[in-house]
Amino acid sequence: MDAWIVAGAALLAVLAGVVVARRRAARRAEDARARARARRNRVPLVSANVRGQSAQKQDIWREEVEASSRPERVA
Repeated sequence: MDAWIVAGAALLAVLAGVVVARRRAARRAEDARARARARRNRVPLVSANVRGQSAQKQDIWREEVEASSRPERVA
């Protein structure tokens, strides 16, 4: 009977070791994913190329659309 108790305790210790190793591996994987996300280049919310365009001339497409929607006709 003592052999069964020792075998059960050993099996429990091995199982506990496996659980701890899996948790540690999962934590390492999550840390690696977090580091990879932190290294990614983030796209700026407002590009420097967009600032100050309101003072510039409207684009050609918008001018053509507005010109074609006017009621005056060319014969």
